[in-house]
Amino acid sequence: MLTDDLQAKANYINEHTEKNEAPKPNTDVLKDPQVLAAVDYLLNIKDEDLQNRISTLMPFGELMLYNTYPKGQYPPVLIDKEYKIYVPILKQLKAMSQSEALDSIIDQTLSKMHEAWLNDDAEMYLGARNKINVIKQTSEDRIRESL
Repeated sequence: MLTDDLQAKANYINEHTEKNEAPKPNTDVLKDPQVLAAVDYLLNIKDEDLQNRISTLMPFGELMLYNTYPKGQYPPVLIDKEYKIYVPILKQLKAMSQSEALDSIIDQTLSKMHEAWLNDDAEMYLGARNKINVIKQTSEDRIRESL
């Protein structure tokens, strides 16, 4: 429990410290034919059960509590935790996929995530997840629009 004086100082520091800001998905990747092919694949899977499993499994990449840390700082232990959670998910997604385009993007994502993990680089990690994030967001948006 902090004294009132210490709590006031902590609040002041917290309010006046610039925080990390997670980047919005960069939709410029929609110009990439591979990304468009992956979105098209997700929207046109004939097996409804497979489509539901892939849609549910496909992660949207964010880092836990990223925006609560001072700009440029993020604990390596949290990058490690995220990495250990999402690598198996992406590998399972690839195993279920029947799309060379999506498989290739997953491989690229895993490679970039691995490099970011080795370097304890949160910004690189978030950037590595961009194509997957855009594919997920775009396919979900298009499904909602068609309803």
